[in-house]
Amino acid sequence: MNADNKWNRLAQCARQAPPAAVPDLPHGFATRVVARWLAGEGRPSLWAAWEWLSPRGLALAAVLMLASLGANYDLLGGSLADEVTAASSVLESLLDS
Repeated sequence: MNADNKWNRLAQCARQAPPAAVPDLPHGFATRVVARWLAGEGRPSLWAAWEWLSPRGLALAAVLMLASLGANYDLLGGSLADEVTAASSVLESLLDS
């Protein structure tokens, strides 16, 4: 009940407050808005969204690729060395026979 009482007091104070003054719009604002709407500039196109998002997506993909390569560098280096050693031993055994 205490919360209801506080809410009622707050609502009563808000009703008694003078209304906020509405600022005047700049000269020609409505005309500019209607002109842009008629020209089709009201909403960005799908192509504009693609142009805005694609460089950011590419940068994010590059960062994720570099982070994953950095996190797995030891695994990549170790397995590559083992494969080279296995390949060289197979080549040596083929050449010796």
